[in-house]
Amino acid sequence: MVVMKFGGTSVADQAAIERLIAIVRAQRQADAAQEGGDARGPVVVVSALSGATDRLLGVAAQAGAGDIEGALNSLRDLRARHHTVATVIVDAALREQAVAFVDLEFGELERIVQALGVLREVSPRWLDTIAATGEVVSSRLVTDALTSHGLRAAWVDARRAVVTNDEHTAAAPQFQETTAALMAQADPPLAAGKIPVLGGFVGGR
Repeated sequence: MVVMKFGGTSVADQAAIERLIAIVRAQRQADAAQEGGDARGPVVVVSALSGATDRLLGVAAQAGAGDIEGALNSLRDLRARHHTVATVIVDAALREQAVAFVDLEFGELERIVQALGVLREVSPRWLDTIAATGEVVSSRLVTDALTSHGLRAAWVDARRAVVTNDEHTAAAPQFQETTAALMAQADPPLAAGKIPVLGGFVGGR
């Protein structure tokens, strides 16, 4: 089974995601054509959009300093960027679902930022929550982009598939638990002939 990891520049914008789609398509075709090869997969792991994580960490810093309006403005800009990237999803219904997912995640982030801004404190746990949003959202966009371009994909929430300890901002994966979780989350899509897509550098406890 091939696992393909794409960094932030590979999901930076619509053109970058189109290149990602072409690479995944070529890999899938090569795997299927190889004698005795595995026609399933590949498994795709993606980073946040280029620069998104730094922007989210900046939002956390703004919230910790009590600059709620500045943090919210940053989140609105980042949400708009994701809306623009979502235009790579050619199927209108899928694009609408993806944008709704983006709005849901950023709406929750706005509520968190407002609360943290009042407290003027961002704990390591909340810092992880804010930073992880980039991968969570980008992986969903890539999933729908692949599907809309004829490569059936399934979004896997990395927070359910990668199990870590509770050392926030420095969590280590728990390999035995992660193996079991990955099998539970990724095997069903693979068995159905779909491409599992999940965010990198994200896990859950």
